[in-house]
Amino acid sequence: MINYVICFGLSLLVVTIGLKLFHLGERVVTPPAKRTTSSERLSSTFDSVRPLIGFNIDAQPPHPYAPWSGGKFQMTMGIRKTQEDSWLMLDNRYREEQSLRERLLENERAGVLQCLDGSEAACRETLEHITAFLTRRFPDLFFWSPNDSNYLCNGITGAAFRVVDPLEKHPLEIAARLVMEDMNLLIQGAGPDPDEHYLRASFSMAPAGWYLQERIGWPL
Repeated sequence: MINYVICFGLSLLVVTIGLKLFHLGERVVTPPAKRTTSSERLSSTFDSVRPLIGFNIDAQPPHPYAPWSGGKFQMTMGIRKTQEDSWLMLDNRYREEQSLRERLLENERAGVLQCLDGSEAACRETLEHITAFLTRRFPDLFFWSPNDSNYLCNGITGAAFRVVDPLEKHPLEIAARLVMEDMNLLIQGAGPDPDEHYLRASFSMAPAGWYLQERIGWPL
């Protein structure tokens, strides 16, 4: 069994004028009236997650992020336990940010997406967990295609992605086209130290102060 860590970080939204949405071979679909049986089956992985029926993404402002604690200042990593319902969040910047992600993947792919050998299983499992969570938490926005249950529909952008083998895109790219978070996958023992975790795959839309091409493969 591969031991790995998935680090999700809030992406920095870069305001870009004149973005054009490119459909890179996805199927454009309209949402069905209700969730399919396949969607409910996959969502059972997150049975404890409360579905947000009728969630209005356009009315949801960005979620505040304040990892600081009261008292004496101490420089620490911004890590804290989160509620399972809040694992992946959406807000009214989603469409704009997805347009930017699509443009970056098309024109600056190496700068935002890196996946080293040996990370394939971790990337696929990451996509599976994201798919299971989104179809459970936001069933009106993410659902299985009524025409082909192998495709997950993004009801916000109108695109659909094949999420079972054989995939038509890299699993981490599909994941990036579904969520607003950056994703960094660290795999234990994927380097000289068997106890260390190494960055083996990443989608980072706007890393602050570092370049993905330089840091991929580094230890935690």
